[in-house]
Amino acid sequence: MIFKNKFEKLKIDWNRKFEFSLYKELTGEDSHCLKAIRLPLFENNAEFDNLVLNLTKTLIDYLNEGEIGKRIKTDEKNLQGIGKLEILLGKANPQPKHVIPFLRQLQRLRSKGAAHQKGSDYKKVLKEMEIDDKTFYKAYESILNKSIIMIDELNEIIKNPAPNNL
Repeated sequence: MIFKNKFEKLKIDWNRKFEFSLYKELTGEDSHCLKAIRLPLFENNAEFDNLVLNLTKTLIDYLNEGEIGKRIKTDEKNLQGIGKLEILLGKANPQPKHVIPFLRQLQRLRSKGAAHQKGSDYKKVLKEMEIDDKTFYKAYESILNKSIIMIDELNEIIKNPAPNNL
């Protein structure tokens, strides 16, 4: 509940401050993703994977790449979501420390775990995220807490008194 409220408020406040949406609205078949973000009810891999997928879709797949792309300059033609956001936030004040590393970790967690066969790379990501020795409940709780830290950092950028520091 805390995550969802902070995320929805971030989207509104960001748009109000910078006059563009950082995130697109979840639509159609993905509209359930934000609603489905919650702590696990069961200690099993299937639910954990599903929760990671929903969070990743919400925080990464629905980044508004088109609007972000209009606000950055880069020669790289194949740059995608997180890379575009990294360039945009490079101009931000204050500089966020956790946003990009966390999103990259979350993307790798989905890629190496929920989306593909789990192997040694999956275990490396779990260790990197410091959740390798946790229950599914505690691991996802940690991921949600890191998501909230990410949102808080983005909110600090919004609070900067400069009218448009991006």
